[in-house]
This record gives sequence, structure tokens and C-alpha cells, in this order.
Amino acid sequence: MTRDDLDELSDAADEAADPAAAAAELADLAAADRLADPADVAYAYQLAAEIYERADELGRALAMVRRCLADHQRRGEDPPGAARAFHAELLLRIGREDEAMRELSALRPLMTTDALAAAYVPEALAAGGHEDTATGWLTGALAALSTRDHDDPVVAQLTATRDRLAGAPGGDVDEDVAGAADLEEDLPAAAGIDPDAQPYLSSEAVVLVWPREEYEQVDEHWPEVLEATGASDWEDYRRRHQALVAGWAQQSRAPLWQVTGTAEGFAEFLAEQDEDPDTADLVTLAEQYGTWLADQEDALLLPPADDDPCWCGSGQAYRICCLRLSSGRR
Repeated sequence: MTRDDLDELSDAADEAADPAAAAAELADLAAADRLADPADVAYAYQLAAEIYERADELGRALAMVRRCLADHQRRGEDPPGAARAFHAELLLRIGREDEAMRELSALRPLMTTDALAAAYVPEALAAGGHEDTATGWLTGALAALSTRDHDDPVVAQLTATRDRLAGAPGGDVDEDVAGAADLEEDLPAAAGIDPDAQPYLSSEAVVLVWPREEYEQVDEHWPEVLEATGASDWEDYRRRHQALVAGWAQQSRAPLWQVTGTAEGFAEFLAEQDEDPDTADLVTLAEQYGTWLADQEDALLLPPADDDPCWCGSGQAYRICCLRLSSGRR
């Protein structure tokens, strides 16, 4: 069973009459060592925990997330902060506050260094009935980062999380769309990408995205194009792009659009430009390819609607795919 197979089981659970059956199947697959990649054992337990949680079977969800954490530790890895926060959230919801707060207190410093933690730590507190504590931690984190620009990705996420938990609407959209230079400067900042590296941005606030299969081919043939994004692998690339999408939407900026690249299309573009891939500035050419695509096809307005196909090309609904990354769950 591959990770894609696990995702299909998880997604089907949302429509199933008995979601717990899908969670049990995921747990059985993990326990029976029936996964193609042993590293997916923890992932299967995480998915099972989320299904049980949505089915309001909190005891079983807690057992699954603990197996997830234990598998990371068994492989000599530090458990992901998002999984630890989910564990703490479940503890809060079943009344084990002391254990939960020890876990969340250990994660609290990440709120000033990790944009995802700026969402999942306070959201775990709020889901567990500690909204006032979540607001206090958010305020404290923002005060600690008071010298940073508001476009800093961690500051932006802290502000967005605070507003979301308070039920505050987003800021008003300016009538005048920001200039191209401002858009290009803000986009990489929102994504946590070096502002000097603009590997997939056109001058019209268009993001060029490589779906997973295309990403792998680009990584094989033109790795510097992807290295410029700062992402270490596909999952990191996916998380960074979702951070951009979520941050942009939460800050109510000018529209953000997406075009989807292909390795074959990029190769044809390079040939048409008469560029030698061994000597050309491939990062700049990838940016130009994105601009060219925007002139050739309809761009996708980001973020997608919850039930529209996800931007990453998985074919799944956005709400059950990359949207979950905004809360650090997947």
C-alpha cells in the first residue's frame, strides 16, 4: 500500500456510513507492516486518528496519535510538532489538562519560529476549550516579534490565527491592485521563500506550480529550479505553497492566480528560447515560463473553493487535501 492508497482510504471515510471502519483498516495496515514505505506507518496512524476524531471517538483517536508519535520515536525521529499538538488537543478534550498543557508549553516557543506552529499550537488550545490562553499566547508571540515586518510569514500567520480565533473578518481589499513589483516582493515572503529567489512568479501575481509527478521530473532534469524555492522535497514544497495560499487569502491581498507547469512543457519552452539547460539561468526561465503559461491558458484563482479540486493536482477536494496543511494536520 502506498501513501496515495492511504489517502484514498482516508478520503473515502468522509463519505462512508461507518468512518471508524476506515480508521481501523488504516491502523491494521500500519500494524501489519503492509505499507510500501515503512516511513508511512506513522502517517497511517495519523490519518486514522483524524478519522476517529471527526467521528467523535476521542479515545480511539488518542490511541492512534500515540502510535503515530511512537513510530517516529522508534525510527529515531523527533515527532512532528503538529502531531504533538493534535495529541495535546485530544488530551484537553477528554479532560487531561495537565498532560496537555505540558505538551503545548513545550511547543509554545515554535510559535515565533515556525509559521505552521503559529497556527496549530493556538488552534489546539482553542479546540480544547482554552481560547483565552490561545489568545494570550498569540499576543505574546506577536509582542516578541514586534520588530519584524508584518509580511514576515510567522507574523502574518500569528495575526491571521488570532483574527480567525476571534472571529474577525479579514482586512478590506484595496480598490487599487498593488503594483507588480510589490506583488513579487510579497509573494515569496508570504511563502517563507527568500525574497531574492522568485522561481515561479510572474509579474502579474501568477504562481507556477508543479504537481507531484511534474515536480519529480523537474527535480530530475532541472533541480536548481526547485532548489530556488527553498523546499527540500515534494511535501515541503507542498507545505510552502499552501502557506503562501493561506497567508495570501488571510491578508486579503490582490488576487493570486495559479498556472500549472509540466516538465514536457518546460522542456519545449527551453527549446523555443534556444537555451542550453547546462548554461542557462533556469530559475529566470522558469519564471518566464510561468508568465508565458498565464498568457496561454486560464489561470486558477487561489485558494480553490473547499470542494473544488486541490491546487496540487491530487484530484482530491481542496478541503480534504492541502487545506488541511494550513492547520498542520497532514
